[in-house]
Amino acid sequence: PSGAGEREPLASRDGNGGGYQAAGAPAGGEAAGGEMLGGIDDGGGDGGGIATEPSGVISRSGLKNAARVLLLITYGLTLIALPICIWQLKEHDAENHIVAWFTGAVFVFLAVPLSVWDIFQHMMHFHSPSQQTMVIRIMWMVPIYAVESWCALRFKNVALYFETAREAYEAYVIYCFFTFLVMFLGGEQKAIQTLKNKDAHHLSHVPPFKWCMRPWSGGVEFFNKCKFGTLQYVVLKLVTAGITVITQYNDTYCEGHFTDYSCGYPYVMIIANFSQLWAMYCLVLLYHSCLEELTPIRPLPKFLCIKAVVFFTFWQAVAIAGLVHFGIVHETLTYTTEEVSAGLQDFLICIEMFLAAVAHHFYFGYKDFLKAGGPAKGLMDALIESSVPVDVVRDMKSQLRGGEREVVVTGDGDNYTRRYLGGSDSDSGGARPAAGA
Repeated sequence: PSGAGEREPLASRDGNGGGYQAAGAPAGGEAAGGEMLGGIDDGGGDGGGIATEPSGVISRSGLKNAARVLLLITYGLTLIALPICIWQLKEHDAENHIVAWFTGAVFVFLAVPLSVWDIFQHMMHFHSPSQQTMVIRIMWMVPIYAVESWCALRFKNVALYFETAREAYEAYVIYCFFTFLVMFLGGEQKAIQTLKNKDAHHLSHVPPFKWCMRPWSGGVEFFNKCKFGTLQYVVLKLVTAGITVITQYNDTYCEGHFTDYSCGYPYVMIIANFSQLWAMYCLVLLYHSCLEELTPIRPLPKFLCIKAVVFFTFWQAVAIAGLVHFGIVHETLTYTTEEVSAGLQDFLICIEMFLAAVAHHFYFGYKDFLKAGGPAKGLMDALIESSVPVDVVRDMKSQLRGGEREVVVTGDGDNYTRRYLGGSDSDSGGARPAAGA
């Protein structure tokens, strides 16, 4: 509860009882007999604190302290690495690609520990599985982007394969952010009900789409369109990744050649560009239509964190390709023009991921979930639940079957019932599925 004179936030609850609490509602730890004030409820009604483990098992606080020590050690090693970098630069006469290798490595060493630490904190305070699963997947973007970009920078002969994998994860992040918003609204059924209650202003398209598209009706149609719009980017990104690998293997990809239509590059760029634009547009529509309900989670800075990384890196690559086209970026003694342009993109991403890590630390922090409505899950459970994308595979299958989707799970404990749009109850009984599964 807020202190005297403080305004309690608006709120929503996810389908698993987690997430931000409704104003005036008791926190989950309070319902179990204790309060949750800056720590993990031990369920004993003694006013909170860090949960203790049985004798012989490392406590949560012990793991947290160990992780903090590892983080400090990592930053210490980074400082030690700096003079080594300088020595290497002298040894190699400070060639440009050597400078880029070590400079990029320094920023990677700065970005990755910060992001991993924040991810670890979410797993240690995994009170709202359906929401935090998506947050963790989004936050993995920084370590994956940073490491893959440096590997692509260092190993130029296989750089395209690292870059393709990095871009495939980008599509996954957009879908995870869409699902995070839906989970905050209370799950798919509650999101659909919220959209049904919206007027035409909230559900209208924005220019230029409003001039060539009919309005989507609130509720099922609007939700279906937005969800399919984000999911199609995941599918098409996997397809274009496969095309990229195949054409690169056959020396017909020709990165940076916009007008050579005998190569795969212009087609991949066109498909990826339009698919990405549509996915982001659908995400903007959901954000705009439910802005009032999403206010407690500060959606704008979170949305900008995603949009900045996805759009900025994409158009940065297009800008570099334009510099190549006009001859501003050109070959060197040891690198071809294509290798220089790809290396420049990878080098810039190494630097940008440190900025993204700092932004994620402030806007995707675990403290937003400390007052969630349930005890925190174990570290391994949180790791598995947030790492295995069963929900994404399920949604892909359901869309291929014509859009039949699970929208509500009712019941508690060992009994549950699933109900689907467009059909009757399909199954019941058994253990209640885990969040995100």
